[in-house]
Amino acid sequence: MKKLMAFDVDGTLFVNGEISRENAQAIKRWQDAGNLAVCSTGKSLFAAKKTFEGSGINFDFYVLFTGAVVTRGDEEVLFEKSLPQQTVVEVVERLMQYDNISVFATDIDSDYELHNPLAQSSHMLLNFVPLKVEKLAERDIIGIPIQVDDDTLRADIHRWLLEEYGDQLNAHLNQDFIDIVPADCDKSTGLRWLDENVFAGEEIETYSIGDSWNDLPMHDWAQHSASFNYSPQDVKDTTETVVEHSWEYIDSALGESGAKDA
Repeated sequence: MKKLMAFDVDGTLFVNGEISRENAQAIKRWQDAGNLAVCSTGKSLFAAKKTFEGSGINFDFYVLFTGAVVTRGDEEVLFEKSLPQQTVVEVVERLMQYDNISVFATDIDSDYELHNPLAQSSHMLLNFVPLKVEKLAERDIIGIPIQVDDDTLRADIHRWLLEEYGDQLNAHLNQDFIDIVPADCDKSTGLRWLDENVFAGEEIETYSIGDSWNDLPMHDWAQHSASFNYSPQDVKDTTETVVEHSWEYIDSALGESGAKDA
């Protein structure tokens, strides 16, 4: 039976600012065995491609913007959903009143920096280009990543977004970010779309690996799931397996080595 593994990016494959050779080689072994590798991330296509540039990793499919966009490995867009324009403007204007968070926006082509009072220099933001807020209306915005270092404030903003705009957007907690995406989108959305529209009728064994809370819907979708020994405890409690490195889990799924049970 063919196997499919869905991979989170930041904290999973992209760790400490790099893609390890061990992880890249393990993904190649996975694909060489006739299996599918799917990148499942909150990133845009542009950011995902930049992240894996030079790594030698070529995914079969991308599930992007936390499930709002699906593409083939050659970047052909198969499914796309965007945020309502008025909602984008209202949410961004409100968030920009804070002097201790950073606000970004993404569309299918580019990533934009809207408000960065802390001058964050995270490796996840290296390719974001400045954009004036009044230019937002000219773009079809799919995601609004916001970086909030304070745990209490992050929880408060997350609650406000869902209470005020829950019928228009979804907001996913990561360990430093909140990813705002279209309503009814999470990491399982794009994967289920692939199930129904690309793999319909095929028997495929599914795996997932991811480190944080926004990966939980993906883990729920998969038949087998893994988190990391550095993941939050409630994420570890949800997954079937806990590993130290992604390549461990890949090799375990290939039957080449063992991984630790959670």
